[in-house]
Amino acid sequence: MALAITSPGAHAQKAWELYGKVNGMVGDQVISMDVSGSTVWVGTVYVDPDPEAPLQGGVSLLDPSTGNFTTYTPNEGLAFVKVWDILIDGDKIWFGTPRGLCVLDTKKLAQLDPFDVKQAFTTYTPADGLVAEDVKCLAKSGNVLWFGTNDGLGSLDTSSMTWSQWHVEDGLPAKGIESLGIDGKILWVGTTDGLSKFDTEKGTFETIDIPVEDTKVVNCIVVREGSVWVGTREGLHVLDQASGKWTSYGEDDLPDVWVSSFGFKDDEAWVGTREGVAVIKGRKSKVINEKKGLASNDVQAVEPVGEYIWIGTAKGLNRYYPGAAAAQMRQMTLIIGAIVAGVAVAVVAKVKFFKPTPEELEKRKQAEEIRTKRKERKRAENPPWQMCKGVPSKELCGRCKYNSVKSGKLHCSKYDIDLESSTG
Repeated sequence: MALAITSPGAHAQKAWELYGKVNGMVGDQVISMDVSGSTVWVGTVYVDPDPEAPLQGGVSLLDPSTGNFTTYTPNEGLAFVKVWDILIDGDKIWFGTPRGLCVLDTKKLAQLDPFDVKQAFTTYTPADGLVAEDVKCLAKSGNVLWFGTNDGLGSLDTSSMTWSQWHVEDGLPAKGIESLGIDGKILWVGTTDGLSKFDTEKGTFETIDIPVEDTKVVNCIVVREGSVWVGTREGLHVLDQASGKWTSYGEDDLPDVWVSSFGFKDDEAWVGTREGVAVIKGRKSKVINEKKGLASNDVQAVEPVGEYIWIGTAKGLNRYYPGAAAAQMRQMTLIIGAIVAGVAVAVVAKVKFFKPTPEELEKRKQAEEIRTKRKERKRAENPPWQMCKGVPSKELCGRCKYNSVKSGKLHCSKYDIDLESSTG
C-alpha cells in the first residue's frame, strides 16, 4: 500500500533577508533608519570607486509587498545626499542632514504627479530659526520636535511653528549634540563631551557623569523602565534613575566597545557595534556577526520592531527573524507527526494481532519485576551529594551532577572544593 505524506502549513520563514542597492536603495552603506510597523525608511550612501566622483546618497522607503524601495535624493527634493537621522511622525517624515532639517509630507506626496515630487519636501535652515545647519539627531514629544546640531540644541513647536535654541552658555556640556532621549518632561542630551539632563519645563541643564575614562561622546540614548541606556565609544552604560548607580557593559560583553545604536526586543537589548551585534539579557550576552548571517560587522543602526530586528550595516540592510529556528522546528514536528501517523495507519492495516505464548508472558512478568525492584532501589538511595556530606569520594563523584572541571582540576561545584586529591 502506497502512503502519500503532504507537508502541513507553509514553508517556515527564513532567518535572514538582505536588502541593498539591488532592491532600489542608493547604496548599500546604511547610515540611518527608522521603522514603524511595516513602514521602513533607510538613509544610505554610495561611495564611487572613483575618488573624484561625487558622493551619492538619499533615503529609501520599503514596499513590504515587493521587497523593493522607492528612493528620494536631492533631485527629488531631499536637502542633502547624506541623512544623519530619520524620524517617522505620522504622515510627516523628518530628516536630519548636514544641510538643514528636511521634512517630507507623505499625504501631499500621494496627491502629486511624479515630476512634482519636490513640492512634498520642505527644508528648514538657520534663516528659518534652525539653531545650526548640521542636524545630527531627532526626537519628538507631542507637538515639539527636538533636534541636536553641531552647534547646540533646538526645538520646533510644529503646531505654532515656533523655534527655540540652547547653547553651551545655557548649560550644555558641549555644543556638538549626537543623540537625544525623551522621558516625559526630561530630555536626555548626548553630546560630544558627556551627558546632560534637560528639564524642558524649567529650561535648566544638569551634567551627568558617565563611567568612561577618555572619550565622552554619547552616540545613542534610550530611556526605558526607569533606566537611561547610554551608548558611547567606551561601551554601553545603564543609569538606574532611582539609585543613581551605573551598570556598564564593556569588552567582556560586547564584540566592540564603540556602540553605534541599540534597541530592545522584550527583555533583550540588541546593541550595534563596529564588530557585530551583541544581544544582552541581564549579564549574559551573545554576538551576532557575519559568521551568523549578518551582512557586515560594521553596524550603524538597530531597530527591533515586532518579530523582526532591522539592522543597518556598511554592506546592506538586514531583516533578522530570531524565531526562524523555532518556526522551522514546529514545522518539522508537524511533518514528522504526519509521517508517523501515516505509517501507524499503514502498519495497523497490515499487522494482525497475535496472542502471546505462556513463555512470552512469563518473560514479561519477570522483566516487570526487575523494573519494579530497580525503581524501589533508586527511590531508597540518596543522591551522591547528600551521601558524601561534603567529603567527595571516587565511588560517588563519578555519578554526581556537581562533578565538574575548573581551571584544569576536577571540582565539586556543590561544596566549592577541588577533587584532585580525591581522584588522582
